[in-house]
Amino acid sequence: MTSVEADKPNNTSRDSSCGTRGGRWCVALVLLAAVVALSLWWANRTQRPKIALIGIDGAEWSVIWSMIERGELPNFDRLVREGTTAQCESYGQTMSPQVWNTIVTGKHYLEHGIDWFVVKAGDVTEKGDLEEDEDLIPVTSRHRRVPALWDILSQAGHTVGAIGFWATWPATPVNGFMVSDRFSYSRVNKLASAHDNLLHQTYPAELAEELRDLIVTPDSVSPAQRRDFMSESVQADDWRKNHDIVSEFDITYAQTETYHRVAQRLLDRGQPDFFACYFQGVDVISHYFWEFMQPETAGRTVPPERLDSFGDTIEAMYRRQDTILGELLERFDDDTIVIVVSDHGFRPVPFDKRSIPTVSGWHRLHGVLAIWGPGVKSGMTLTDASVFDITPTVLALMGEPVAKDMQGRVLEEAFEEGVLGAIDLVAVYDRMPEQAPINEADIQSPMDQAMLERLRGIGYIGGGEDGAGLIEQPGTPDD
Repeated sequence: MTSVEADKPNNTSRDSSCGTRGGRWCVALVLLAAVVALSLWWANRTQRPKIALIGIDGAEWSVIWSMIERGELPNFDRLVREGTTAQCESYGQTMSPQVWNTIVTGKHYLEHGIDWFVVKAGDVTEKGDLEEDEDLIPVTSRHRRVPALWDILSQAGHTVGAIGFWATWPATPVNGFMVSDRFSYSRVNKLASAHDNLLHQTYPAELAEELRDLIVTPDSVSPAQRRDFMSESVQADDWRKNHDIVSEFDITYAQTETYHRVAQRLLDRGQPDFFACYFQGVDVISHYFWEFMQPETAGRTVPPERLDSFGDTIEAMYRRQDTILGELLERFDDDTIVIVVSDHGFRPVPFDKRSIPTVSGWHRLHGVLAIWGPGVKSGMTLTDASVFDITPTVLALMGEPVAKDMQGRVLEEAFEEGVLGAIDLVAVYDRMPEQAPINEADIQSPMDQAMLERLRGIGYIGGGEDGAGLIEQPGTPDD
């Protein structure tokens, strides 16, 4: 053996921990450690809670608290007592398309692209104005420039389900199901729904036929069904043409019950990892009926017979929403964290501040946030929460990275230690759902003009740049 050879390590020595036989053991140990680490990582992922996001447009804490004190909202009461709550700060003009798309993307409307109710047909990047003579179309899912929560989670392998959210038509492919915002009749969708065979109402497409029997139509709402909300003697005008408050109720009730039925049926088939359902009823009813609930704020004398007919309508809608919430809670798996959120709150608008006499309630900057479920702190009140925080919090709960370009934060203080785990970061989520190329003309639908008429009637568009049709500027909602 030369001196050089003597200096070489003896790789064949039985005594070496990484010799021929020892080397095999080393490899085996490394592989075993990798398997254990992978198993722990996967167990951590699979043990993540399911998430249910319930959107209640326009929900207002002052109404909820008052009714909880009277024992009228047992399910909201349960969420408040057993979970974490906050005054959820909105932003901008507190308009639904803007804020709801912020809630499900974590982005400002200048980033997500849904900045108004309508866009110009020839230039979908430009906000439409009904005061100008131009072709307009209501916003659609094609106008969202960034992926929504259901897109991000689908791409990460989670199952998802979304029902009724703003700008979800045409329905996009997800790892689960989507029922679009044009599946049901609504305030801005009064003349058509899935009954009229509009394409892309759901994903998968065949789901529309399966759910068609669940659609409630406004003209099917009976005096007996109105009885829980208003005097049985009231009459509705033709809801297809007019904006009287009873026909507005009929449309809103039909939409609420439709999405309630859809949610029940789809949950009964199995709860996805992420479930989201949106309800618009509280918002619409608060716009039209506020002066009857609080006549002292009306700025005029409200006829006694109108108070008798409509004095309980808003609170009755909250009671109905509470019942729906309870029925959903019963269907959720035990490992579900429930997040109830509104895009803004509500406040009265005195008569001398209105340009539309029937609109007596308008948006307040702070809305509702309630988080409830396993690992959520009980009786906690957050002092700093906004509509930008929902998407980052959902991503963290589900073990997915939070994008650095999201304006919000993870609401870590709402959860017990260990619920969230390490919060990873990613630069950006920019992978949009795969869709076949489509021309702008293909996403115009026969119902568009009816939708625009409704938006004008409520004062959302056509009332100047603020869009409210109010003398009082809603761009700076007061508290």
